Amino acid sequence: MEPSVRKQFNEEIIKEAAHFFGADAQIAKKLGEAENYVYEVKLDGAPAILRITHSSHRSLDQLLAELEWIEFLHRKGIRVSRPFNSNGANVHVIPLETGTEFYCCLFEKAMGDRITADGPQWTEPLFIEWGRTIGKMHNASIEYEPAPGKTRRPHWNEEELLDIERYKPDVSDEILQQKNILLRKLNGLTKNNFGLIHSDLHTGNFHYHREELYLFDFDDSSYHWFASDVAIPLYYYAWTLEKNGEPNPVEKCTLFFSGFLKGYEQERSFTEEMANSISIFLKLRDFVLYTFLLKKFGAEEIEETYRNLMSAIKQRIEEDREIISIEWNVY
Repeated sequence: MEPSVRKQFNEEIIKEAAHFFGADAQIAKKLGEAENYVYEVKLDGAPAILRITHSSHRSLDQLLAELEWIEFLHRKGIRVSRPFNSNGANVHVIPLETGTEFYCCLFEKAMGDRITADGPQWTEPLFIEWGRTIGKMHNASIEYEPAPGKTRRPHWNEEELLDIERYKPDVSDEILQQKNILLRKLNGLTKNNFGLIHSDLHTGNFHYHREELYLFDFDDSSYHWFASDVAIPLYYYAWTLEKNGEPNPVEKCTLFFSGFLKGYEQERSFTEEMANSISIFLKLRDFVLYTFLLKKFGAEEIEETYRNLMSAIKQRIEEDREIISIEWNVY
């Protein structure tokens, strides 16, 4: 969470948000604070997920559009964590003295457990189901049309993290040059496989239960190319291997991606154009993640782990190189 938002957040906000939904936050367990504050609380004795979003991150209309999208996916048979209602409302607004607001939602806790890359369940059945679930979600996306007069989720080019100069005014000429090259390539793609996607379905945003995926955290959902949704799981697996010093990342990523695409193609075709664009979306994720880290830390001192991570990403961007390179067109 960026420093300016942290200054406005406190325990009373957690208590008020939980109280609105009738939840118990006395022993709230913090789960994350990257772009939202996320806590596990109790609702009628069962675990539930409380998410608190600052208005600098999402508008209220954008948040409501996210919740509508989640409910649509549920109706299409996709396992998602649905929002709870309280007195007919699924968002509680907390106004702040700064003129900004916190938006609070309570979600079902997904069944199952989080998966660890290369852990005991990191096997082909998981890869296949992961790909199949994203393919099924893309099929639903083609049918989705927001209610008349409702705000839509952002389009890919409205992503604030593309505006790196906002968070680092002295960004290098090499980074800006690669940004412009990347944007030209994206604008040159057709919209044949394009729609509302999750945009962040790595292992931190689903649980696995009885060989099925249960999805959550649709905060980054946007109108984007389907190939981006396909590239992101690959990106984060490659990133994990890089952090762990894996000597054979290409071999492991190829095995993962082969199973993933086997599942995806059970639902819809992975076209040649999608295959040819994977490297673009791997580079895009590097750029967005680099800007996110600049936003997260601001002028604060950055700990060594993150400094090293940012240095590696910066080098890849400047060298116009994706995090992993395998033969995309063989699938």
